[in-house]
Amino acid sequence: LGGDPSRGDSPPAPRMRADGAIRFSRPAGLTGLTWSLETSATLRSDSWSPLALDPVITPAGSGLENVVYPDARAAAGFTQRGFYRIRVALGPVSAASVPFGFQTIPVPRGNSAWTAGLTGEPLFTGVVSARNGRTLTLNAAFSPNTLTGCYAELLTEGANRGWIADILAHTTDTITLAADEAVFPVGSRIRIRPHATLATLFPNGAGFAPLSDSVTLHDAAGTKKLHYWNPSAARWIDVLGNNTGSTVIRPGAGFLLQSGAARILEIGGDGLLSWPKAGPTRVTLVASKNNWTGPLTPLGGTMPLSVTGFSGAMRPLNDSLSLYRSDGLLGRLATCLWTGTKYVSGDGTDFSATPLPAGSAHNLNTGVPAVLFLPNALPYADP
Repeated sequence: LGGDPSRGDSPPAPRMRADGAIRFSRPAGLTGLTWSLETSATLRSDSWSPLALDPVITPAGSGLENVVYPDARAAAGFTQRGFYRIRVALGPVSAASVPFGFQTIPVPRGNSAWTAGLTGEPLFTGVVSARNGRTLTLNAAFSPNTLTGCYAELLTEGANRGWIADILAHTTDTITLAADEAVFPVGSRIRIRPHATLATLFPNGAGFAPLSDSVTLHDAAGTKKLHYWNPSAARWIDVLGNNTGSTVIRPGAGFLLQSGAARILEIGGDGLLSWPKAGPTRVTLVASKNNWTGPLTPLGGTMPLSVTGFSGAMRPLNDSLSLYRSDGLLGRLATCLWTGTKYVSGDGTDFSATPLPAGSAHNLNTGVPAVLFLPNALPYADP
């Protein structure tokens, strides 16, 4: 695709456009290579198959050409979710791009709570070669483009895998974190991604009824704020009319939706948040506040409460987890305690096997600040 293997970043990744087409750029005039677009509905390693679709190739200048697979979504027959990757082969040797795709959420009429199952584009992958307090030196250079609104994620196996830290500043081979994070030692492998924001998660209002439907988010202190789509200003606003499109929505953070009509909400179809994330996800919990959260699960279906990982931050018979309906009524199904082996309600009913809609968010209340690592629910490993 025209990248430099000596660097930790890469050219813009292939991505899907809002019209269902897939586009990327590559060096012009390459010979001896075989290119194919592969699809999967499950992300399993044995589920990928080539899509019989011819690309449209046009000059892009500067030694590059644009490659567009038109109507890739329709050709693959995907409706609720789907994933793609570009495979390049040179004889018997081949390599594939990082998967990307889209998911849909069945938003009911009324109130419901969800998490986004997809994340932003991986901008850099590399190793920490040195550190000085909050500043990490990386083993490869990367583009001087701004990393404002980005975070570093720990990929190294171990108890802290999935830890994320905001990036405050950077040079071409260093990043400065918001705090002195000891979990990023020399030799650790990291990945840099952009945070989701209200504007990238719900671009152009995402079909919400203007100034009527709302998105409720909770900040780092647990304080909630309602947001509305203002079509005349083409931006998200709060109740005072302030522009809130840049509000960060962290991985695993829940958002509450109030919708006047049942609708299908799509995440990732515009190419902004299109990448599945393997491995656990770290979520910071605020003491004695509403902590809406849930695993990153873009594959749909249901999952039992026992595998959600909520118990990892719950003190047995102390902290509580409130399970909520996802049918628009947002009433509590139950408030559960963790016994150390199972989730039980106040009357002792075991809720561990309760199936929760994939992507649904629930409210975890802890008496002390805590860190939760939500497990990976995908049959997929990051390269």
